[in-house]
Amino acid sequence: MNFGLCFLKWSGCMTDKDLVQVDPTHWVLDLRQFVGMNFLDVKDVCLFLPAQSPLEANSALSLYVQAGGSEWMYRGCVCSLRPSETFPIQWPLDSADPQFPAQIGISIEPLAAVSQKEEQISGSKENFAKRVALDLFTFMQSFQGSIPTSHEPPLVVPANFVDR
Repeated sequence: MNFGLCFLKWSGCMTDKDLVQVDPTHWVLDLRQFVGMNFLDVKDVCLFLPAQSPLEANSALSLYVQAGGSEWMYRGCVCSLRPSETFPIQWPLDSADPQFPAQIGISIEPLAAVSQKEEQISGSKENFAKRVALDLFTFMQSFQGSIPTSHEPPLVVPANFVDR
């Protein structure tokens, strides 16, 4: 076994033998074979390497998704230093076209090339976290009741604001 994967709440463990091997470094799985048009409900996938992985130390196993005729979109990777990970699939928009497959792609790639893709994902996660924090602050600020000025006391937020 080169790798394994499972779709959270949808499947048991699958190995590389359950996917179609396109060439020595690429595998593809069409999810419609398993879940039909419900593939949009498949939200997360866990990708892992076995204990005795044949993957070289300078390589990574990358996960991609494609649906509705979109380009392959990178979702993450595993390597010898991080042998398992769960990834949100985040299907491309307009991906429910029945003429096109909904596919998961696995690729063996140089670790250096994958590191650049990982940096882009980390940056987008950081921006998302900043937007969430700003939204939370705006929500908390709404309890103040008026536009704050330098003469007003500090913002006081109810202890249960998250529950509201």
